[in-house]
Amino acid sequence: MNTNATTPDGRRPISRFCTKKLPATGKAAAVALAVLLCARVSVCRAAGDADLSKLQPGMALPAMRIAQDLTPEQRSYLGLPGRLIGMFMGKGFKVSDIRADVVVIEFFNVYCTSCQKQAPVMNEVYERVSTRADMRDRVRFFGIGAGNNQQEAAMFMRRYSIGFPMFPDPDFANYEAVGEPGATPLTIIARKHGRELLVVSAHAGLVKNADVIMTAVRGALASTAETLLAQRTQAETAQSVKRPRIDLDMSADEVEKAVLASMRRASGGDDSITGVRKVNYPRSGDIFVAEPAGTAPALYAQVVSRPPTCDVCHGVHFVLVFDDAGIVRDFEPLHLTKYGNVVWTTYDADFMRRHLIGLDVRQPFEFNPSIDSVTTATMTSVIIYNSAQRLHDVLREIRAR
Repeated sequence: MNTNATTPDGRRPISRFCTKKLPATGKAAAVALAVLLCARVSVCRAAGDADLSKLQPGMALPAMRIAQDLTPEQRSYLGLPGRLIGMFMGKGFKVSDIRADVVVIEFFNVYCTSCQKQAPVMNEVYERVSTRADMRDRVRFFGIGAGNNQQEAAMFMRRYSIGFPMFPDPDFANYEAVGEPGATPLTIIARKHGRELLVVSAHAGLVKNADVIMTAVRGALASTAETLLAQRTQAETAQSVKRPRIDLDMSADEVEKAVLASMRRASGGDDSITGVRKVNYPRSGDIFVAEPAGTAPALYAQVVSRPPTCDVCHGVHFVLVFDDAGIVRDFEPLHLTKYGNVVWTTYDADFMRRHLIGLDVRQPFEFNPSIDSVTTATMTSVIIYNSAQRLHDVLREIRAR
């Protein structure tokens, strides 16, 4: 049992930063973007490499849905139908249903140190907007906890006395909807246009000064749909190149050797597994299959590479081995780090292996940060568990072929 998982109560200083500048585009929102996106704020390389390709100015905000049920106060604040009427609409709400001219969305993770530092800043912005008669009824705030459950999101709100609603996103569904950008905090400011929300600005990484975000909110209120739609046309016609944020510094041969060793360990050191072959699937990508064919039970492996959840984290790379019954048989880190970008030890890998092996991916299983996470690597641990759960879809695609 891991009783030392990092929690929001255990804040630590960040020692590795770099300075980032992002260009502002668009005439109407020039002030907002120039301040929010060009402001010198402390972020690390991961935030500088964040993928904001789905969040360019003028683009329609990707569809998102909050699955959690809301309190009457939260529904009232967001301008959503009351519970009596809202019950016919199902649990939760679509972000586009919020009644406001401007919506400010804060993606966070409770274990992200930069998110912890930005929480008071966002709360100050919320309080300042709430006291202005010309803004309080036109601007709404809410947060989304990428990879966090309901208890963690509620704990974060209590710990930092957050005044606006914050909702869990335990399966990263909304985080992926906006492009799985690879960094939190992620502050998105969007302008309502009919049934759409048009992105005015998006910023990944820590913002230390509330004035920066306040100016961006004012700029969003002053922006027009026409100007934002013109920016969308420019963004959609531009050549979009995704930065290589999660490249694994290993050759294909090295990866294949790691997969083979993991598969042999999964079979109790079975040397009859002489090699592996790759099979490509439309949705799941490359899946390794143990050779020779006929190994009982059949073994498969997926090499997982996912972007980080926080702005001071590196990409996450590991191997998951599973059988044709849907049972996780082994886990092998390729490149995993914890707080301070310290590489996982053999003990860390063995800890995760013990917790993962035997899980049935056909059945839902819940990640418990106080039990299942490697010490000071909670965000990485939840990504690993989430990836293991997604093997259910991989297995279905394998069986369908």
